[in-house]
Amino acid sequence: MTRNSATLIILLAVGAAAVAALAAPVAGAAQTAPLAPSQWDQPVVAETVLRAPGQGTVEGDTLRLPAGKRVGVEAEARDQNGRSFPQERFRFGFDLDSSCNGLVQLENFDHGTINLRTADRTGSCDVLFWVPNNMNLDRRLRIEVGRTSRPTPTAIAPTPVGELVVGNRYELIAASIYRAVLGRDPNARWLADAATEARRGHSPDLIRNLLGTDEFSSRRQRLSPEQLLESFYRGMLGRDLDPSGRQTYTNDVRAGRYEEVLLDLFRSDELRQRLAREAG
Repeated sequence: MTRNSATLIILLAVGAAAVAALAAPVAGAAQTAPLAPSQWDQPVVAETVLRAPGQGTVEGDTLRLPAGKRVGVEAEARDQNGRSFPQERFRFGFDLDSSCNGLVQLENFDHGTINLRTADRTGSCDVLFWVPNNMNLDRRLRIEVGRTSRPTPTAIAPTPVGELVVGNRYELIAASIYRAVLGRDPNARWLADAATEARRGHSPDLIRNLLGTDEFSSRRQRLSPEQLLESFYRGMLGRDLDPSGRQTYTNDVRAGRYEEVLLDLFRSDELRQRLAREAG
């Protein structure tokens, strides 16, 4: 996607470390030296969070917006330690693809909120959300206008993890996914439906749908990246996070690559062995 005149650059600067490393030098000044390892302790943008409160929803990398409405999409950032990045130092680009012409119009922004106007019809198009000076933070998003969200689990009162009794391999798969993402047991109705989907080979869709829920969005704001990774391990593999897993996946979780981490655990030999041992 080409960054063109429709690019929206919001607020002031990304962060002292990123600017010092990448900004062009002023006239007559010596070129900035590479960052020393200790300088990476400064906060940098490591993860972006999008929300469409009120009328829209965000499901993974899909923005679902109503037709014929003005919708605000909020953008926030977190640093490499999982903390909120200073909003006054956060800027980003929001580039609508040509496929959005006549479907989605970028109106303006107000304190980190991108205001969009959608056409009175259904359709879809692409957008690139990017953070200047962060080469790995280009997010390609899909905008779906006037199309309903995929089904999500019915909200129920939380129950402690581990009290649910599963009857077969596919119920164990579904329950493990639910526990990994939301940190609690599902209700019986969701489990029965999800086990059917797992039997049909749709387990990746279960992961994707749960990651798109408001409950997971709230959970990832409340927990640190390492705490989320611990939840993924306990739910999917039935054990605590080990040093190898911490080293392999922590950076992925910090960068918001939750689906990739969960799919990797789902496809692991360890999960297959667990299923053979516990569900037969």
